Amino acid sequence: AAEFGRGEASLLALTAALTAQGPRRYTRSEWAHRLERRGANLWIESEAGRVSFFARACSEDLSLVAESLIECLREPRLDANDFLVERARAIAASQYGAAEPADMAAAALSRAIHSPAHPWYRAESDQTIADLEALALEDVRRYHRNRFEPNDLRIAVVGDIDPGAAAMAFDRALSAWPIA
Repeated sequence: AAEFGRGEASLLALTAALTAQGPRRYTRSEWAHRLERRGANLWIESEAGRVSFFARACSEDLSLVAESLIECLREPRLDANDFLVERARAIAASQYGAAEPADMAAAALSRAIHSPAHPWYRAESDQTIADLEALALEDVRRYHRNRFEPNDLRIAVVGDIDPGAAAMAFDRALSAWPIA
């Protein structure tokens, strides 16, 4: 497992949440319209030290989804207002988890069996909230710049999709993102 520094899980989660808000070349409404008009959905989230993404769309929209996903990961908007909203949402989720017995038990178990440097370790809610409150938008931008790259990207496409077409769609989308 990759070693995590204090607060890195919160930073990764916030970065993933902001990445999901869309690429910088689109306004918030343009981004929402881009996928929604086709009935497509795209989710980006983090867990245990990695970013995961999920999409749901018709097979004829595979190129749109591939392009949209890679553009979000490569050049997210990282807007100041979105940052404040997502940070507040993460703080509220941590506060809720601190009062939810099942979440409290899972967090306590993670602390009992994992070291603080382990991605599955879950800090006390108060610590997570303090870590989130200490974050600035520039921290997210720096983390994205230093950590989001295509080198370890793994993509699985499931459904009624031509594998060759899927490979071509993602190859095209990834061609603008140089490997470090």
